[in-house]
Amino acid sequence: MVEHLNSLLDELIPPALQAKKLSRQNCLYMYAGFGELVMDIKTGKLTPWHDWDAGDDFIKLRVELDPATSYISDLDAYDELKRALKRGAPDEMLEELASSYWCRVIPLPDFLRCYEQNKGGILYLHPEPAVPSDYRRIEIMVAEDIPATHIQVL
Repeated sequence: MVEHLNSLLDELIPPALQAKKLSRQNCLYMYAGFGELVMDIKTGKLTPWHDWDAGDDFIKLRVELDPATSYISDLDAYDELKRALKRGAPDEMLEELASSYWCRVIPLPDFLRCYEQNKGGILYLHPEPAVPSDYRRIEIMVAEDIPATHIQVL
C-alpha cells in the first residue's frame, strides 16, 4: 500500500518540487526534533528523546540537516490520501488529495520561521501567506544525502 501510494504521489508531483529532487520514493524521512523533544507521528505531541520508544528494529539518531535540501511534509494529508486509496476512491479524488499533499510540503526554513514548539506540540505564531497554519503531525523530507559527520547515534 505505501509503495503504491508513494508511486502515485511521485507521478503527480509538481514540476517545481520535482526540480528540487523531492520524491516520496527517493527522499530520506525522519521524525522532527525540537531541542530535546521529538514529535510522535501518531499524535503530533512532543516527547522527550529519552522517553521516546523508537521500536526494537530502529536506532535513534540525531541528524544535522542542510535547511536548503530539507522540507516539511504533512502526515495528516498523507494519511488522508492513504485512506482514500484503500477505499478505492475515484482517480479524480486521489489526484485532488495528492495535489493537496504536495501543496503542504514546504521548505524547512519556512516552517521554522512560522512555527514554535510549546509543551504539547507546535504552534503557528508567525503567519506567512505561503505557509499552512494547521500542521499537526509532520515529518522531515531530505532531498540529498547526509554526510556521516552530521549523524550521531543517541
